[in-house]
Amino acid sequence: MAGAIAAALLIMIFAWPKHIQTVSAAELLSRAEAAQEDTRAGQHSYRLNVGASTCSTTDASWSQPTDSDSDLCGRVRVQLLKAHWDDRRMLSARSYRQWHDSLSRRRDSVLHQEPYWTIKTDTDQGLLRSASLSVRSSDYRPVGLTLEFAGLERVSVIESEPAAERRVYVPSREPETTVKGESVQDVDPAEDAIEAQAWKLLRSVGGDSGWEATITRKGSEVRVVGFIDDASRKEKFEEAFAQLQGVSTDLERPEALPKRGHSGEGQPLAEMTLERLIPDSHQRGERVTEIADASRAVVGKAFFCDQLIARRNAFQDSPAAHTLTPLIAEERADLFAATARLSGLLEPLLEPVQNNISHVPLSYSQARQLDTAILSLVNAAPQQTASLEETQEHIRSLLSKK
Repeated sequence: MAGAIAAALLIMIFAWPKHIQTVSAAELLSRAEAAQEDTRAGQHSYRLNVGASTCSTTDASWSQPTDSDSDLCGRVRVQLLKAHWDDRRMLSARSYRQWHDSLSRRRDSVLHQEPYWTIKTDTDQGLLRSASLSVRSSDYRPVGLTLEFAGLERVSVIESEPAAERRVYVPSREPETTVKGESVQDVDPAEDAIEAQAWKLLRSVGGDSGWEATITRKGSEVRVVGFIDDASRKEKFEEAFAQLQGVSTDLERPEALPKRGHSGEGQPLAEMTLERLIPDSHQRGERVTEIADASRAVVGKAFFCDQLIARRNAFQDSPAAHTLTPLIAEERADLFAATARLSGLLEPLLEPVQNNISHVPLSYSQARQLDTAILSLVNAAPQQTASLEETQEHIRSLLSKK
């Protein structure tokens, strides 16, 4: 008997987890709010699954007033507004917190099941009786929301990639890194140091995704050009760059930023594989959006890196060239990380499993090729496209560059 007890104690000592990770609901919401401050701002669109029905906030009827009980999507929106939940920022930790903190009676629970943290709040107050928000463990970005209203079926919400971004790229014969009337090749030694400072500041304010802004030269004038739809974020950029003498901003220039191609109309090449791997349609939609977003991030980072390298080459023997070298190293590290994350998301769809890791950063052109293949794989393929096997092989070859 004593031996059995001793054995049990030994098992408990060695088998018991050394560290149990815990987090409160308030702390989880704070982390998610902080993470969202650094993500892409602008217009957001959402897909809502309500029982067997689907609503989209991009539909013209979504924002129209309705008195009809038969209009399910209209009733959902009315319930959201009555609960003071912002339907323009629906998948938002801040929207969740505003509702959460308005409750005098509530019960919170937190679940950690990789790769997500989930906070759930239940109440007996108001029309919205329960909500749960899932965020990624890696970066606390919200990825899914479930709402339970009194008198309605459960509503699940995920963010839809804007139609303008759900595209398959068709390469253009014209270079896309130059804004008409401006050049990234102009060099004025007196302005090189200012330009190098502008590139560094762009990274420090979190504007180096490639999708918001870039730096150009027009004669001796250094310009921050791009497009930022969110007014507060745009103001943040303008205030930051106003501190650099000789630098102007023009954030109404989307043509200065990278592009993705046009949507295909065919079935995604990996649709059957996705259905087999992820039977739940909601989770499958989340994974497709996650892959498309990760591919977009690689395109943006590759665009930004290529522009930085072009500027360093243009500086030649200028001291500013050496200033850009450590910045390029940091951006390349980010590009490697983004590519590795994308590779991990794609791994189940690339058979046989790709074990080789790229040791050379993708160029902008290669990233666009990769993006084309990935969107054909999981999003919508063009009518005339490569086979599933050919597309998988093309993706593997780009992800394992030597």
